[in-house]
Order: sequence, then C-alpha cells, then structure tokens
Amino acid sequence: MADEKDPYLEQLNKAYIESSSQFDKQVLFIASGALGISLAFIKDIVKLDIATNKVLLLLAWIFFGAVILICILSHYTSLKAINHRIENLYQKRDKISKRFDCWTRMFNILMMLFLATGLILLFVFIGINI
Repeated sequence: MADEKDPYLEQLNKAYIESSSQFDKQVLFIASGALGISLAFIKDIVKLDIATNKVLLLLAWIFFGAVILICILSHYTSLKAINHRIENLYQKRDKISKRFDCWTRMFNILMMLFLATGLILLFVFIGINI
C-alpha cells in the first residue's frame, strides 16, 4: 500500500478532486447551455407553431432537465458519502459511505447518458427543422 505522505499520491489526489469538481460543473453547464440554445432556436429561428417533430424537442428538454436534477442528487450523495466517511474514519468497514459512493457513480453515469441522449435529440430536431 502506498504511503499517505507520498508526494505523487498527494498530487494524484489533488488532480482527482479537481477533476471531479469540474465534471459536475461541466455537465451542468452543457445541459443548461443546450436548454438555452434550444429555447433560442425555437424563439428566433424556427417558430414552435411551424416546427415538426416537436416530441424530439420535448424529449430533449426532459433529458436536459433530468441531467440538472441528477447533478444535484449526485452532489448530495457525494457529500453524504464524504461526511459519513469522516464520521467513521477509523472504522475498517463503512458500508454506508460506500453505498452513497455507489449512488454517486450511478448518477454520474446517468448524467453522461442523459446528456448525450438530449444532445442527439436536439441535433436531430434542429436538423429536421432547418
């Protein structure tokens, strides 16, 4: 097992913390931006009353909204996992923080899948209506 004072391990931990912090921000930024762009597209380029395949746009909005909600849930479960681990730092087993960590990972995967699906639906809608 690596020494906890190892400078390389500390550097990896810092990089991991920064990367995980940026992940949530970027996913939230992209989902919110795509939602805004889609609203601007409907307002300024193709009016909603003449657009076709509106169900694609509605589904894209639902996926973007779900990404935003899941991002909040992911952040919450991550905080719960960290807090519970801090409270039980010296116990060998901590099933509760591992469970919260598992939920966080699942939410992160769902965010990526839902974001990709929402973007695909939005691009198809835009392609059809241009």
